[in-house]
This record gives sequence, C-alpha cells and structure tokens, in this order.
Amino acid sequence: MSRERKKLFHGKITLKLSLLISTMFVILLGIIIAAQFLYFNRVYLTTEYTKQKEKKLSDQGRDFFIDHGIDLVNSNQNNMLDALNKYSSKNSVYSMLVGNDGEVICRGSTIDELKPGYIEDIQKQIRGLVFEDDISKSFRINTRYGLPTRYIAVVYGREFYPLKPIYLVSIIKEVYTSENYLLLTKFSLYLLLLVLVLGVIAAYVFSYYITKPVLEIMDSASRIAKLDFSKKCEYKKSDELGVLAQNLNDMSDILDTTITQLEKANERLEEDINLQKAFVADVSHEFKTPLTIIRGFIEILLDKKVDKAVQEDMLNTITNEVDRMDKLVYDLLKLSKLESQGALMCKKSIDCTEMLENVASGYKVLMQNKGIVFLQEYDSQIGNMMADQYSIEQVIRNFISNAMTHTQPQKKVILSAKHHNGYVRIAVFNEGQPIEAVELDKIWNKFYRIDKARSRETGGTGLGLSICKRILELHGYHYGVMNVDNGVVFYFDAEII
Repeated sequence: MSRERKKLFHGKITLKLSLLISTMFVILLGIIIAAQFLYFNRVYLTTEYTKQKEKKLSDQGRDFFIDHGIDLVNSNQNNMLDALNKYSSKNSVYSMLVGNDGEVICRGSTIDELKPGYIEDIQKQIRGLVFEDDISKSFRINTRYGLPTRYIAVVYGREFYPLKPIYLVSIIKEVYTSENYLLLTKFSLYLLLLVLVLGVIAAYVFSYYITKPVLEIMDSASRIAKLDFSKKCEYKKSDELGVLAQNLNDMSDILDTTITQLEKANERLEEDINLQKAFVADVSHEFKTPLTIIRGFIEILLDKKVDKAVQEDMLNTITNEVDRMDKLVYDLLKLSKLESQGALMCKKSIDCTEMLENVASGYKVLMQNKGIVFLQEYDSQIGNMMADQYSIEQVIRNFISNAMTHTQPQKKVILSAKHHNGYVRIAVFNEGQPIEAVELDKIWNKFYRIDKARSRETGGTGLGLSICKRILELHGYHYGVMNVDNGVVFYFDAEII
C-alpha cells in the first residue's frame, strides 16, 4: 500500500467509519443468508418430492412388516438384516429397526455412513412418540447442536405380541426441487452482490452525514492552531457536537481578543523600552552638558586670569546650569512619586476664575517681553471645582509654558475656561504649527519629546506632560490635545460643584 493510500485510510474518519459499517453489514448479511440456507429453508421449504417420498415409504413400511413380521417375532437377525438391506436398496434409503425405548434392534448395512449424532437424534425423537398401531410419522433429523439437517426420518410403527412396539425407520436425504428454491439458489450470488454494493454506498453516505460535523470542527481547530481566527465553525445544531462547535468558536474569539491585546501590549512595551532608552540618553546629555560647562568655567576661574565682569558672567552661567539640573531632578522625583501613587491629591473647593487669574499673572510680563499676545477668555460665573490646587496650577502652568515656547512673536496664546456639557473646560491655545497626527497620542508618554534635536532652549526634560497626565488621571479628569485652525489646544474637563 502506498504512502498516499495509507494516509487516506488513516486520515479520514469517514472512510474508517464507512468500512466499519460495511464490514458489519456484510457479516450480518452473511449470517442472514447462512440462516436462510442452513435453517429456514430446511425447516419450512419441504419439497413435493420429499412429501411424495414420505407417503411411499409409509406404504412400504406396512408391506415390510407384513412380509417379514415372522422374522421379527422369531428375532431372526440374519433374515431381518437381509430384509433391511433389500428394503434400503429398493427405496434408496438408510434403514433400521428401533424399539419403543429407542434401542436399535437391527440396522441396515449402509446406515453406518450417517453420523453417529444423527442416529442418537432419531432414538431421542422416537422415545418421545406416543405409540399407536400402524403409526406413520416423519421428522427432520437434527445435529447434536439442535441445527436441522437435510435428512428426514420416516417412521412406521407396529406392535408384535409379545414384543414391544417396533419402528421401521427410513432415512432419506431431502432433494430441493421447488421452483422458488431453485430460483433463489440460482440468483443468490447476484442478490448478494447487489445488496453488498447498495450497503457500501449507504454506509458511506451515513458515515459522511455522521462525520461531516466532526470534520468541520477538526478544520476549525486546525485553523485556530495556526492562529487563523477569520472563519468560524458553521455547525449550529443543538446536539453535543453543536455545543462543542460553539465552545470552539467562543475559544477562538477569546484567543483572538487576547492575542490582539498581547500584541498591542507588546507594541506598547517595546515603545516604552525605546522611550526609556531615549530618556536615558537624554538625561545623560542633560546632565553632561551643564556639568561640562560648570567644570570648564571653574577651571577658568581657578586660573584667576579673567577680569571681574567675566567672572560674574561665568558664575551666573554656573548658577543657571545648576538650577536646570535641579529642575530635572525635581521632575524625575515628582513623576516617580505620582506613578507610585505615593502622592495623594489634597482636594478642596477652589474658585476657578481666581485660580486662573493667579496662574496667568505670572506669565503676562513674560509674554509681553517675547512679543506674544496673551489673552484670557472666561465664561461668567464659572463656579468652583474640587481639586488639589497646587497640582492643577502646575498642569495649567505647564500648558502655558509649552504654548509660549512654541509661539512666535505677534502670535496669540489664549487661556480659556468655558462651560462644556456640565463641566468646565480649561484650555490653552497657542497660534502656530499643528502637531503631526502621529505625535498626538505620544506626547503624553513619559520620556517623549517632539523636539528630537533635544534643544536645550525649548526641549525641556520631556517629563512635563507626563506629570500633567498623571495628575489629571489622579483627579479623574478627561483631558486631551487637538489641532484646531491656526494652532493647537491642550485642555482638561473639571466637574463644577
């Protein structure tokens, strides 16, 4: 058998099941045919020839007792044996004389050709006969296992005083000559082949119907194993296989969702790792640059070869660089504390307008010096909000500082507070270039800076918006950034009390 044929046989449950059903069908058919020929035909299909033979033997038995009764009375064995052999030869039968108790009195020479079990069955059945004078009976001989044979015993009985009743037993082999039986025998092979072909076809169709849902479920499981969740198992019946198919579809949906979430989480993780690597490089640069400046200036000052005015400029520069490093360290500590949830928001009711005026006052002069138009637009009677005032002011200052950094002279920065769907939306608008769409979702991430060149003048530490994001999340505020006409808006929504 080739490898392909082996694979077909071992890999198709439909073929296996159809072969199994076909084999069982053939076995059952064989049993039925064997029973038909070996039992039912012999029991119920006695031919006319046999019936005529039985009647003739009954008449011959009467004549046998009339002609040889004297030999029976005198127990002349030789004469009885000779008479039985002539009787057997004349009628083409096996013959013997049997007493009422089943004991064989005399047997013909040819009767030994029969199996001993047949003689025993004859003796058994004669013991069960109720004797009547001139009795004539016939019965089929059975094997030791009770199965009917093709031999029929014709018994004729007569009583000879002072002897017990004696039976002449004539044994004939049945000859099937009926037209129905001959027709059945002639075409039995063709009938067997026809039934066999139809049975195999029916077995395959039945097997296909039974195994079709199994194959569908197997295909679905194979697709799931290959992480292909695009097609579901379409078997929708309410039986056990239907429940299995539905569970498989549910598992497919869960796996699809889980894998998608894992892929997204992995992408975010890779992005965080890349951001952290960039941050480490940025922080190293931010620390290295001022340290280099400070060290250089200190070495110059130690030489004492510069005049007092230059010394003062150098000391001012050193002071500025130290302040810059201090701010960087402060931002790192602040973000770490917020992310560890160690910083509890001390919320209280604060007046929105008053808070915004307080924050804006610190930027008016700075904006004026840079030539930036700074506007404030508040709705009347904004009301109060529950917030940690220091943290919220830090968020607004960060928004304004970023806006001022990215706004050119003669352009506008607008601090606004407007009623919005039951909330107050506090927003900072700066007129200028919009943020690229791919950057909008990333600018809140820690360590992320739009300024890839890490400009020391405008780039900041890359932590300001991350700190703002965490503060707003701890307050439970909705926040965001969006591009609008001629600029960008950073905002958050606070609930009014």
